[in-house]
Amino acid sequence: MSVDVVRVLLVEDHLPDAAFVDQALSDARGSQFQLTHVTHLEEAFKHLPCQDFDVVLLDLGLPDSQGLETFTRLHERCPRTPIIVFSGLDDDDMALLAVMGGAQDVYVKRAMDGRALVLTIRYAIERVRASEQVAASEASYRRLFENSQDGIFILDALTGQINDANPILEKLLGNPVSEYIGKRLWEIAPFRKKMASRAAFHTLKDKGPITYKEIPLMTRNGETVIVEFVSNVYEVGNHQVIRCNVHDITERKRAEDAIRVSESEFRTLADSMPQIVWVTQPDGWSTYSNQRWVEYTGLSVEESLGRGWNKPFHPDDQQRALEGWQKATANKEIYTGESRLRRADGVYRWWLIRGVPLKDADGNIAKWYGTCTDIHDLKLAELEIIRSNQEIQTLNNDLEERVARRTEDLAVATQEAERANNSKSEFLSRMSHELRTPLNAILGFGQILDLEVLDPRSKESIGFILKGGRHLLGLINEVLDLALVESGGAELSIEPVSVLDVIEESYSLVKPLASDQKINLRKSAAPEGHAYVMADTQRLKQVMINLLSNAIKYNRPGGDVEIGWSDTLDGKVQIDVRDTGFGIKPEDLARLFTPFERLGFGHSTVQGTGLGLVISKRLVEAMGGRLLVASTPNVGSTFSIELAAGEREDRHLGEAVGEALQPTRAFERKFSVLAIEDNASNLRLIEAILDRRPEISLMSAVHGSIGLDLARQFPPDLILLDLNLPDMTGMEVLTRLRNSDITRRTPIVIVSADATNSQIERLLHAGATDYLTKPFEIQQFLKLLNDQMSKSVANVPPSGSGDCPEKVGAD
Repeated sequence: MSVDVVRVLLVEDHLPDAAFVDQALSDARGSQFQLTHVTHLEEAFKHLPCQDFDVVLLDLGLPDSQGLETFTRLHERCPRTPIIVFSGLDDDDMALLAVMGGAQDVYVKRAMDGRALVLTIRYAIERVRASEQVAASEASYRRLFENSQDGIFILDALTGQINDANPILEKLLGNPVSEYIGKRLWEIAPFRKKMASRAAFHTLKDKGPITYKEIPLMTRNGETVIVEFVSNVYEVGNHQVIRCNVHDITERKRAEDAIRVSESEFRTLADSMPQIVWVTQPDGWSTYSNQRWVEYTGLSVEESLGRGWNKPFHPDDQQRALEGWQKATANKEIYTGESRLRRADGVYRWWLIRGVPLKDADGNIAKWYGTCTDIHDLKLAELEIIRSNQEIQTLNNDLEERVARRTEDLAVATQEAERANNSKSEFLSRMSHELRTPLNAILGFGQILDLEVLDPRSKESIGFILKGGRHLLGLINEVLDLALVESGGAELSIEPVSVLDVIEESYSLVKPLASDQKINLRKSAAPEGHAYVMADTQRLKQVMINLLSNAIKYNRPGGDVEIGWSDTLDGKVQIDVRDTGFGIKPEDLARLFTPFERLGFGHSTVQGTGLGLVISKRLVEAMGGRLLVASTPNVGSTFSIELAAGEREDRHLGEAVGEALQPTRAFERKFSVLAIEDNASNLRLIEAILDRRPEISLMSAVHGSIGLDLARQFPPDLILLDLNLPDMTGMEVLTRLRNSDITRRTPIVIVSADATNSQIERLLHAGATDYLTKPFEIQQFLKLLNDQMSKSVANVPPSGSGDCPEKVGAD
């Protein structure tokens, strides 16, 4: 058995008295005393902060402190530790003051008994501990009392007087708690029914606990709160008290009232609906069915409760509906099903049944709310729709077969169109080649004869040859151009173009023609600013030159042609070409843009093809504009180009470089040219041109294979290559030349009558350096030749070029 250790601090300067106390504590039974002895008060102060003593034995006569002041000073240091005072004097007044000051007991030394001292020590310690427990209990009670969420009144059981009230009552009722203390319940404002409150008090004293489920109390601001009132009688010491608990249930009452109103509204709404409305418990036990159910099934409300709702179901539908219900219940999901329900007259109709689970906070189903909607007519319509869909599907299959056949026919037609288009392209290419090739010889030799022949009559004849050849070349070019535009193959670079620049260049180009025709050509005064249009520069010039040429050629002698431009109201730019010619009849305007239509000028001396205006109109439209015409017979015509306005772009223009018809640097050796050409007239033309250039040596071959051998044996500085050769195509020759180490970097210029863009692009992409279209102008040919010679000056001569003969011909 463990023995309590009691820690004792003895403050005593008289050693015999200290020895007496030590002996008494040592002889004591039931407790083990641990004694600490000091002789001075200051020494005791040093021990107190470091140790926790259960009791202090204090002598009032110490060397450093005397009398009651000794106790007072020590008690201030350890107010919770019991102190027993020793005194050498039998002074009752002093003893009374010490006890009143907080001492547990006072002993006179001469009458001190050891056993009595031990009992006094134990009693003092127990009394202090009991006091602390009571204080702790009281503190705990006060905390519960003051922090309770219920209002609490404490009444005297004899008088009914309010002795205490907790703070929550002030929050609940609005009156300070101090206003309630000392009054009776029926005397305070919240309890409006005074007589009932007084009677309840007497009933409580006579019969015990009283509970009121609902009592209305008035708050300070006149509002009413509903409370649950519970009271009971308790014994506290030697007297009775009444504890009254006031629990606010105002919000609960409001919620209950709201639920009642909601249920009433729900039932009213449900009874007014055309659908059947029902409510069941989680297991399907019916608790409510609306009036529509009663009217349809003929069952009373009572008959429909519980499992009664199952009676109207069609026997064939009951099992399916039950399984669907069980699945929805297990998965806690919405139930949806279709079943037949028997009407009161025995007729079954189809109904859509839908149930929604209401879940509690834990996710479990608390109730089912559901509806039944009559879908019988919809069911019949659905069957009709299914039948109609089958018919539609049959028709759709037939339509798909027709579409497939049409698609196949379209694919065949597309292939035919592609073949026709390819044939057209091939025809244009062949026509271009077959027509340009003889024209190259005609115009080439015509130009040479024009340079050499001095006889006026002969020169006149040569002029007719050149004029006819150039007219035919223009016709060929216009036919090809029209075909290119109509096929959508015309390449356009749309950018801001200066209107003034285009007018100025076009004016300069047709000025000589106007002078020859004795036509007054002038530019009208330009508006302020510098207009720009969105167009392709070269194509816009082409259109302008065509319109100006027509205005000059089809004018009356001494007539006028005026060029001008203006801004339109819709933000565009309009370029006008006005003439004072014979004009166009209104009935002829519709035929103006018809290919080869010259409106009666076909047999006149005015040269033309009837294609210029057609091409011009197509080009303007391709650039996003319009070509307009206004004409009055015997007055003149105005042709207008209308294009979208563009914004000005700053350009850094370099100085134009003129054509250099002679090499800029002298060659230390002859510049060698290999011409692979099967047409004798074209080859003679090249020879005739180069005869005037002694610094150039010419080799020629009419077969591609011979040309390849010459290029390997005598590597040239430049190769002129025709595309139509007797033994192989020009493309094949080009490919072999580019695959050879000897000629991989040699400039190769294609000289062909095929002027189609696709052909030119294909050859340049395959490795051709440049492309020269037959018939070519001699100055154009010489410029190309000079350019290649200039590039070759700084390069190392080809291997073996020193062995190249001055002129080699191979058949």
